Amino acid sequence: MLKRTSILAIFVLMIFLGGCGMTGLAKPEPEQGTKDEPIIPPTPTTETVTVTLYFSDWQAQHVVPETREVNQGNMSLEELVVTELIKGPEEPHLYRSLPENLKLLSVDVVEEVAYVNLSSEMNKVQGSAGTFIALHSLINTMTELEGINKVQILVEGNKWNVEGHGVASPEPMGRNIITWPILIDEDRVTYLQEKVDNGEEQWRLDPLESARHDARMAGFYLTDEFELMTIEDGIALVTVNAHDGNQYLLELIQPATRGETGIWILTDVSQR
Repeated sequence: MLKRTSILAIFVLMIFLGGCGMTGLAKPEPEQGTKDEPIIPPTPTTETVTVTLYFSDWQAQHVVPETREVNQGNMSLEELVVTELIKGPEEPHLYRSLPENLKLLSVDVVEEVAYVNLSSEMNKVQGSAGTFIALHSLINTMTELEGINKVQILVEGNKWNVEGHGVASPEPMGRNIITWPILIDEDRVTYLQEKVDNGEEQWRLDPLESARHDARMAGFYLTDEFELMTIEDGIALVTVNAHDGNQYLLELIQPATRGETGIWILTDVSQR
């Protein structure tokens, strides 16, 4: 009788313990990614960056820097500046440097050379002036970015054919300094003077700062060494120890207003 009672007690205890174990089991988690759950796309970055782009001047002799703020999105800086360059200028009195409907296929940077691969519309560039502007707008724009010293332009994966367009070589090219006169666009001068009168771009009232900023259209960098030599009768002379190891002389004038309220414009670059 005692043995049966013990066996019964053990049996009841097992049932009790089993029941406790059942109540302690965690409920299974619902499966992830069911059809009832919304799909949330990755959020693109909303970071705003300042970029410098180069567009043609009125005579297709130089490429002029334009600074703008843009949302970077998910693009690299290299992709971003080429994409913005293709859109064309926002400032008045500047002109497109690349063909309309041009597409960026890829950008790769290898050993400080940017390989910019563009669609076949790039072959619509015509003449030596058009080729010069397209080439230097891309070179100057890309070399504004840290870690890029030269640019190789590709069309559908092949080197851009510039034969007969006044370009010496299709190999990777860096900035080269241009030493011919800069023709003054009177409409642009009026526009820039009005901007300064309205409190914008006050650096244009300083001949040294004007030289440093505007000399980029002739191939200089902001980081080159600029020194103001003289100011006399509305003419300023500035020397530059440039990144190419040479020294240059810049001439600036006040074409709109003389004195402290007049802007300074670069008119000539010569090698010393």
